[in-house]
Amino acid sequence: MTTEPPAHRLIRVAFESPDAMAALLRQEPELIEERTGLGETALHYLSVENQLRAVVLLVEAGAQVNTLNSCGGTPLSEAASLGYVDLVEYLLSRGARLHIAGQGEPTLHEAVRSGNAEVVQLVLASGASIDEQNNLGETALHLAAGDDDRLAALELLLKAGANPAVKRIFDETPLDVALKTGSTACAAALIA
Repeated sequence: MTTEPPAHRLIRVAFESPDAMAALLRQEPELIEERTGLGETALHYLSVENQLRAVVLLVEAGAQVNTLNSCGGTPLSEAASLGYVDLVEYLLSRGARLHIAGQGEPTLHEAVRSGNAEVVQLVLASGASIDEQNNLGETALHLAAGDDDRLAALELLLKAGANPAVKRIFDETPLDVALKTGSTACAAALIA
């Protein structure tokens, strides 16, 4: 007989019933910071699954919103990468920071990847560093420029003052990325 890991049990119960999860946490409060094999707390996992009610109950029970998983992701960066507007808004309102030491991709980059302009706007309005570069030297504008489906995000970034002259590795500007990937609408917006 195998025993279910504590973090998995909390996550399973959360999916069955957020109220049952809250009751379980009252009995076993230590479960709130238990981690999966990927270093994810229940808050990480439920953020990825867009389980807003369970996330609210976890945070109200004391879950740390500024925690990293093994890949350097936070509940906020993961929700932003998936375009979950309500969840991003909630986590920001509860003190989730845009950047934590040891974090992988900047939250703004993750928001741009989602293609959801509303999430990008929320992250920008929360004070994201608009020209922050990742380990490849890419700004959020580079990421937006590589896909015409991210045109709205690109336009928001430009309006907010993103620098289109910043170069990533291989000396590529966002315009170079747009041209290289055939993102003609993004290229046109960068030239305008």
